[in-house]
Amino acid sequence: MCSFFHRFEKVVDNQLPKRFNCPYSYFPHPLCVKASEQVMRYLQSQTSWHEELKDGKMFGVMLVKNRMGEIGFLAAFSGLLQQQNKLPYFVPPIYDLQNPNDHFKQEERLISDINNEISKLENSAELLELKQLLSDVILETEKAISEKKKQMEFEKSVRDEQRKMLHFSTEDDERLKHESALAKIEFKRLKNIYSQKQLDIQQRIENKLNTIENLKQERKIRSSNLQKFLFENYVVQNAFGERKNVYEIFSSLGKIPPAGTGECAAPKLLHFAYENGFVPLAVAEFWYGNSPKKEVRHHGNFYGACHAKCEPILNFMLQGLDVEENPLEKQYAFSPEIIYEDEWILLVNKPSGMLSAKGKNENVFSVEEWAKQKYADAQIVHRLDMQTSGLLLIAKEQESYKNLQKQFLNRTVHKQYVALLDGVMTQKKGVVKLPLCLDVNDRPRQMVDMKFGKYAETEFELVSCNENISRVVFSPLTGRTHQIRVHAAHPEGLNMPIVGDELYGKKAERLFLHAEKISFSHPKTNERMIFVCPPDF
Repeated sequence: MCSFFHRFEKVVDNQLPKRFNCPYSYFPHPLCVKASEQVMRYLQSQTSWHEELKDGKMFGVMLVKNRMGEIGFLAAFSGLLQQQNKLPYFVPPIYDLQNPNDHFKQEERLISDINNEISKLENSAELLELKQLLSDVILETEKAISEKKKQMEFEKSVRDEQRKMLHFSTEDDERLKHESALAKIEFKRLKNIYSQKQLDIQQRIENKLNTIENLKQERKIRSSNLQKFLFENYVVQNAFGERKNVYEIFSSLGKIPPAGTGECAAPKLLHFAYENGFVPLAVAEFWYGNSPKKEVRHHGNFYGACHAKCEPILNFMLQGLDVEENPLEKQYAFSPEIIYEDEWILLVNKPSGMLSAKGKNENVFSVEEWAKQKYADAQIVHRLDMQTSGLLLIAKEQESYKNLQKQFLNRTVHKQYVALLDGVMTQKKGVVKLPLCLDVNDRPRQMVDMKFGKYAETEFELVSCNENISRVVFSPLTGRTHQIRVHAAHPEGLNMPIVGDELYGKKAERLFLHAEKISFSHPKTNERMIFVCPPDF
């Protein structure tokens, strides 16, 4: 009997999902929620893991049916746990890169030896002494040359005085010229001596650095080959029984697999299910522990599979399963409400779920396309997230567009949002300042990054609290992607995600964030215009 299969008691058919859920955007099935609770209880019982799990880790569960028709679940963790990829209770990895006798580990040790050798050479006493010696010789050269120049200038001044004497002869002139020529020859000889000294030391340093550079090139080639070897050994299959390695899957898309590809929970679960004759029914991934410093993850919350590492693999592995349509790519019959219109501008109330601008999926209709159907030269001036509703400004011709863009650039356009936060906020008002940048491995998710993030500032004010929900007004002073959403959800911000924010909180019927107010100067009349559009929540 499979030790990784965890049974449910008394599950009837009408409790089972009709289709496998889309792994990128989903409401977790009740049985997946039940399974995740059981996994969390198991994690709580592993007291020796508590310290590591404080830092947080992504886990996954998959609802499956075994060959005997029994319903249960499989569990997995992303990456390593306790520095291991094989632990009781959790399915094993797709490829065991921890096997000490495998080529991967042997080559990894060799690369580690090269790293140590590089570090040893870079910090060797001999190299440091040579660099210091070169620095000393350069200073010595500068001092000797300077002193020689001063001596030559003095000797020249003496010769110049001699030439002014009444009884200065042709023989005297020849003698002084000879002295001058000798001084120049001596100066040149001195420079050559010191130049050769520097060249000798530089050559010795260069020989050391060439050895280091050759080792770095060897490391680069070995690391690249090892990554390719690794991804060629991550062989996965789909429900049709077709098999491909990760390198093939990404290459067919013109991509290179990012580091860590294949180590996330969802691919591990699907791989084990197919390999062992389980029928996958539903999947869910959840975060356990504290939120990372950069990303926003909350303990016990469910999250969609990442796009950079997992999406290409899962798109292949899910082939042959009856999978729900991705709600983020679903075509809805949306149409924005016109709030104001004149010859130059158009202001609309964008519904939640409608794209502001055309995305990579050509089947999803956007406000931009809707506007261009009405006015060929129309351009949206700013954007709202797909799930954010509210006021969106559109220019109907180029000059108005340029004018409004300049106003946004100069921050003279003022916007106000209203949101429902998941929690009771005690602070009446304040400001959140957290720099933001894109999470390149999980677009469009944003991260807080003190080093590389762009400055982002948001004012907030509490309006009311009702049970465990807080209504808050936000005024972003900068315009970063997902700014309000991250500033609300991040532990160093308000630490309360917006209700329905599946990226940074919990999925709901919609994202409860609405752009309710905007003020700007009319691009033609320069009249200050203010519009308010209250939310429907």
